[in-house]
Amino acid sequence: MGIMKENNHFILIKSPYPWLISAIWMISLFSQQILFAQTKASISDIEGLKRNFTVFLPKNYSDTIDFPLVIYLHGYGWTVEQDMNYTRLYEVTDTTGYIIVYPSGAPYWNSGISDNPDLPTSDVDDVGFINALIDTLSEQYSIDLYRVYACGYSNGGFMSYKLACQLSNRIAAIASVGGVIPNSLMENCNPLRTIPILEIHGTDDWWVPMNGTDYWCSVDKTLSYWANYDNCTQIDRITLPDVNPKDSCTVEKIVYTNSTNNCEVIYYKIIHGGHTWPGAGKPGYSHEGNVNDDFNANIEILNFFKKYKLNR
Repeated sequence: MGIMKENNHFILIKSPYPWLISAIWMISLFSQQILFAQTKASISDIEGLKRNFTVFLPKNYSDTIDFPLVIYLHGYGWTVEQDMNYTRLYEVTDTTGYIIVYPSGAPYWNSGISDNPDLPTSDVDDVGFINALIDTLSEQYSIDLYRVYACGYSNGGFMSYKLACQLSNRIAAIASVGGVIPNSLMENCNPLRTIPILEIHGTDDWWVPMNGTDYWCSVDKTLSYWANYDNCTQIDRITLPDVNPKDSCTVEKIVYTNSTNNCEVIYYKIIHGGHTWPGAGKPGYSHEGNVNDDFNANIEILNFFKKYKLNR
């Protein structure tokens, strides 16, 4: 099984060779040994571009039940393995009954981040790739296609917004950590339906500044776009308890709500937080700033997702 690009669309093609190899990994993180059902696979197009992905199945997986799917999109310059070990999202999906897939970019996501010429990406159809990946996974696993979600860190957060704009017929909700909408994407964003949005962003994020750049929208502009699109008419602000004063940052939760479709836009504003994933381990680079420990992004993202599914 593979993917062939035809007339700017991806279609599945048969292969005489098996491409799906199942395995069980013992993963050691922070001196704990945890057993996960993991599958590694790849998809190739006729141009020879190999796209790897890794699937984690929850402990209660059964092909008699349709499970929700989370598509996790890695950051710029990070491998899937680095992001997996940093955020540890798969640990939570395992215990909460989600299937999670970690696809690899080529090697970066063509999300519009390259509006900034210092961050070039390949001109590949990543939306088409994700669309075909959903089809491939639904053939291999028991997936609830009304409950498919996307989330990502940094470049993966940018890509999550692109999926919200261009694949809203398949993605029920998205979450972005350290990502915003690029200017070019904002100008060409045409979602087919309202989209629930969760954004987590540090005020001291210097990689993706909260006030925007010449190439990317600010966090406020990004969220205002979605709040207006989703017809949210109420804004509530909540200060979260400062559970860990030693993390040098606090959290304000801003909720845009009261929409016609019960669709929320939620912003976790990490005051003095860096370009980091709350509740995660140390970032891959020492200069990415403070990591907030007052809440766990993994738990909040999945709790957010479970409230929404596609209505068809």
